[in-house]
Amino acid sequence: MRLAPSRSVPSHKSRQCGFSMIEVLVAILIVSVGLIGMALLQSMALKYSQSSNYRTQAVNLSSNLLEQVRANRAEASSYVGTFSATSGTCASTGNSVPSATFMNEWRCQMHKQLGGGARAVVSRTNNQIQVQITWADSWWEADSSKQKYTFTATTQI
Repeated sequence: MRLAPSRSVPSHKSRQCGFSMIEVLVAILIVSVGLIGMALLQSMALKYSQSSNYRTQAVNLSSNLLEQVRANRAEASSYVGTFSATSGTCASTGNSVPSATFMNEWRCQMHKQLGGGARAVVSRTNNQIQVQITWADSWWEADSSKQKYTFTATTQI
């Protein structure tokens, strides 16, 4: 018995195997856009995290000062004023210290935690003490003088 010769399929009807160059380029473009989006997301998360840290530090500083004023009510008026952050070595003051010593250490802590441009305004109205802390967040603006944040805390003594 004789077999018939096999017919070859014409080339214009051949099956395609693999990927075309256009498909590969489109896949690379989609992956690239996704990776750029992830990098942007990571950058924004870092900015928000640092800003949150600054707010937390401002809350802690104001709470520390208000607790000191409540502990030393007799000298409450000596804590009132406008204070700028100062650099230097922060001495640990402990619990029972004069108001001037405490404020020097507190201003040094403000510099370490919120930067050199931070300042605080402490005011007293009758038996109410208010602490207003302002700082610059350089993560959001290249010129940190443009973007200022303020946290205010008030307590009764």
